[in-house]
Amino acid sequence: MGTSHSVHTSLARPSGLNPVHWKPHWPRHYASKARLPVTQHAHPALFCYDVLVEIFTAFDLDDRDDLTACARSAQVCWAWTDPASQALWTSCGGRSLKDLYHLLRAVDVSLISEVLSLNTSAFHHRHDGWALFLYCGSQIRALKCSDHDWRDDPAAAKGAEGVLIRSLVHRNHGRTFLPSLRSAEWHEYPETRGALFSLVPPSLGSLNLTLHSTMTQHDIETFMNRLSSTVPGLHTLRLTTAPRVSVERLSYPPHLRHLFLDANRIALSPAELTTLVSCLKTVETLAVRISEDRAWHDAVHFGTALRVLRIEGGCLDLAALVSRLHSPSLHELDIRVKEGCEYSSYYPKGHHQLATALGRNMRLARTLRSLSLRYSTSWCPGSLGFTGPPVMLFSSILEPLLHGLTTRLETLEVEYWHRAVQFADDEVLQLAQACPELRRLTLSLGARTMCLQPPTVLPSLVALRHIAQHCPRMTHLEIELELAQDRYHSGLLAGELDGLCSPLRADGTLGHPLQTLELTIRMLVGSRDSDDDHEVGAREEVQRYANRVFPSRYRDKEIVFVSGLDSSS
Repeated sequence: MGTSHSVHTSLARPSGLNPVHWKPHWPRHYASKARLPVTQHAHPALFCYDVLVEIFTAFDLDDRDDLTACARSAQVCWAWTDPASQALWTSCGGRSLKDLYHLLRAVDVSLISEVLSLNTSAFHHRHDGWALFLYCGSQIRALKCSDHDWRDDPAAAKGAEGVLIRSLVHRNHGRTFLPSLRSAEWHEYPETRGALFSLVPPSLGSLNLTLHSTMTQHDIETFMNRLSSTVPGLHTLRLTTAPRVSVERLSYPPHLRHLFLDANRIALSPAELTTLVSCLKTVETLAVRISEDRAWHDAVHFGTALRVLRIEGGCLDLAALVSRLHSPSLHELDIRVKEGCEYSSYYPKGHHQLATALGRNMRLARTLRSLSLRYSTSWCPGSLGFTGPPVMLFSSILEPLLHGLTTRLETLEVEYWHRAVQFADDEVLQLAQACPELRRLTLSLGARTMCLQPPTVLPSLVALRHIAQHCPRMTHLEIELELAQDRYHSGLLAGELDGLCSPLRADGTLGHPLQTLELTIRMLVGSRDSDDDHEVGAREEVQRYANRVFPSRYRDKEIVFVSGLDSSS
């Protein structure tokens, strides 16, 4: 049902109600002189009559104290009804049409096909069902898809649902019963026949749309044309189609600002991407996957409106595209390297080529403030990311970016998981010096979730001071460091850390403004027996040092310690 938010309201106790004939899961409104202000944190089960009966039968109603407890509990439940209903139906998590259909039934059913098997004339079991249906429907802000049982045929169920939707809209004099809807999730089948357009109001802002693979290109084009005219205010669209669909030929809402194309189903060639972006004059956020073509010969112009680009594809395809990318207003670039199953995810030459293409595109440096590079490890035979020599993170990935692209960056995220990686303190220093405006930095090498192998080398605790000293505006840091076994002795470690003076703020005062520190320490173990007491002491010294360098950091973000093999032992 979701978590109910705190809502301040009041609702009077009911009078003249025969509870035996009342079996709702949802609220009623009553008028009375008495008002009872409450704060709602109750579970929706408290508004189900059957549940209350089970609770109250546990009391001895002949006992005066129990009788008083029952009376007070009932009064509280009535007072909570209205705010609980609002929190339930207006929840950000969304409600499904199946939830609404149950309001028209006397009993609940599990199969959506059983719910839909009734026509509107059969909804006579509840005298107040229609009014309650319209009231609760008017509260819904977010619509999610109904869950289907494995015994249901999705296409048949959606077809029956389409018939029911049109019938209910007709009963409501041609008006939707979801007038306050702002976002929706919808699966369109040929059997549905565009029931969505009867259901959603023109004010709908966000739509997560799946066009089933049984729809033809003509069906999809017709549907999108209707969508553009019926819901002109749509600003966010998440679209999933069959791979064969030409999405660049579709019509999109005139005021669309955010378009996300499902990367698992839709891949665009250079020509298709060029055609698509030429039609999206108002889009500010675009998420696409490019196909394995590498035929990027001409510059790709994304227009002046685009501010956020999230793009996925093979390494060489991305490098070719990035080198020709022209987007004069681009503020955020999120790149996900995802090779096909037939290619190895370990491709240092290609990864270096992509980073070099990014660093040399001076047009990006003028406006880009956020850069994310994520190198995916494919779970295919021979490409698990656990073969090959160690990755030289700085020389292969980070250093090529430092030719001007990073000077004004405020966010830099790099995720590169491989069985072994080498990254040193002086390289962290060079990175920090090249990115003085950074506010968020993520350098994820997989130390928390995978066992890095020798000859892995990670930076030491000195890296924290480098970052604090040269990135005085940073508020979020995620990094993985290591601590050698010969430094476990708390006295030695404390002496070394005390010698590292705390850096100053940007205004010259003591302390650093960083608040979120997601720190992983790889505790190296070798052939020597480890001393548990010294290891515990070392952990405490690391905690103290992190608190000293970043005194404003949130303490609820615990430092994670993992074990690693020391290749020098």
